[in-house]
Amino acid sequence: MTQPQDARTLAALEEQSRQLAHILARLESARVALVPTADRDWHGAARNAFDLAVSGLVSTVDAGIAALRSALFHTDRAIAELVYRA
Repeated sequence: MTQPQDARTLAALEEQSRQLAHILARLESARVALVPTADRDWHGAARNAFDLAVSGLVSTVDAGIAALRSALFHTDRAIAELVYRA
C-alpha cells in the first residue's frame, strides 16, 4: 500500500509530468511554426547574418526540447519507481 508521503510525492510527480508534456508539445509546435525556413531571397552579408541567427535559434530551441524530454523521462521514471516500490 502506498504510504501517505508517497501518495503526495506521486501526485506531485504526476502533475509535473503532465506540465512537462504540455510545455514540450508547445515548444515542439512553436519550433515547427515559428522557426523560419532558409528559402529567403537574401544574399551576401544579410544572408549570412540571417543564417547565423536562425542557426542559433534552432540550437537554443533544440536544447530546450532536449532538456524537457530529459526532465519528462526522469520524472516518468521516478513515478514508475515509486509505483513499483508501493
